[in-house]
Amino acid sequence: MKICVITSAHPVFDKRIFNREIRSLKKFGHEISYLAPTKTQYQIVDGVKIWGIPVRSKFARFLNWLVVFRLAIQERYDCFHIQDPDLLLVAILIKIFTKKPVVYDVHENYGDRVLRKAKIPNIIKDSMGFIVNIIEYICVKVIKNVIVAHDFQVQRFKKIGCNTLLLENFAKLENFPQEKVRKNYSDKIVVFTGELIAIRGAEILAKVISALVSRRSDIQFNIIDFIRNKKDRQEWEKLIHKYNIANKFKTIPMVAPDCMADIVSMGVIGLIVEPHTGQLRKNPFIPTRLYEYFACGLAVITREHEGFKDIIQKNGCGIVLSDNDMDNASKFTENIIYLIDHPNIVAEMGQKGRQLFVSKYNWELQEPSFKEYYRKLFN
Repeated sequence: MKICVITSAHPVFDKRIFNREIRSLKKFGHEISYLAPTKTQYQIVDGVKIWGIPVRSKFARFLNWLVVFRLAIQERYDCFHIQDPDLLLVAILIKIFTKKPVVYDVHENYGDRVLRKAKIPNIIKDSMGFIVNIIEYICVKVIKNVIVAHDFQVQRFKKIGCNTLLLENFAKLENFPQEKVRKNYSDKIVVFTGELIAIRGAEILAKVISALVSRRSDIQFNIIDFIRNKKDRQEWEKLIHKYNIANKFKTIPMVAPDCMADIVSMGVIGLIVEPHTGQLRKNPFIPTRLYEYFACGLAVITREHEGFKDIIQKNGCGIVLSDNDMDNASKFTENIIYLIDHPNIVAEMGQKGRQLFVSKYNWELQEPSFKEYYRKLFN
């Protein structure tokens, strides 16, 4: 079958979209075309036809609607798989025009994401979040087919009659083979592989680096240079200046997903520092990097919410900070130093995390249900 995958907001080689979903669909025998923001007008990568759409800011993406619609109908596809909420109205038009099924891939709760945006005035956050959720609700009632990334989203769409599949953001086992797993825990390296923006905890990270290097010069921070645009880079550079951490950490260039194991396995501890909010407590978003840390045998230090408690605390894979400690850089620092000074504990946590990744939390375990979902869709 011919499937057209479309994103307007994600990088062309996004981990979830290209490395996991598209590669799996190719493995199942489908022919894939992919519309994504890139300056290259047309290319073929690993047998996938990639058609470039203009790279635009979030407020200008609606200007791509006509481009997306034109590219989507230029060939006869059997299904369309959209990855962003700003494409919902276009997806409905595509469905009406082609009479083919459309799948909406929900990466997170976008109404709740509005509530985490620091630059949106608090007085209008609730109203904006409500409007986003209402628009999404109306559109998915028409589209009907939904894939979600987190288990707390499943019932939200099932209860309105959507054909819903859970595909969690697990890393791929084939990208993290046994030989990449950390074996020597005497190294004193902490890694952070998240996006360097406010809602992913950029300021907390800067505080932690500042607090740690003031106490222990022998501990190294490795940070992936995951910054999508010039504005976000300027904000990160302001934090570097504010907390005087220039040259206090090592920046690692962003790499392809199948090379991520080489970067993660440099460390013995992996950090997750998203700022805690009531919405995150209610809807526990779990990032891919948690599973990447597990895959390489790293101990994890992170914030408290029910998802992390269930995975990390119950299985002894790391340290989960309490609500009161999340914005306290000294608490992060104390726990980092404690683990660095006790490599036997780090090794035990890391090995438990690796076992969980292999037995329960890798992408390949979800592929059969993904394959079956599309089989039923076409039937």
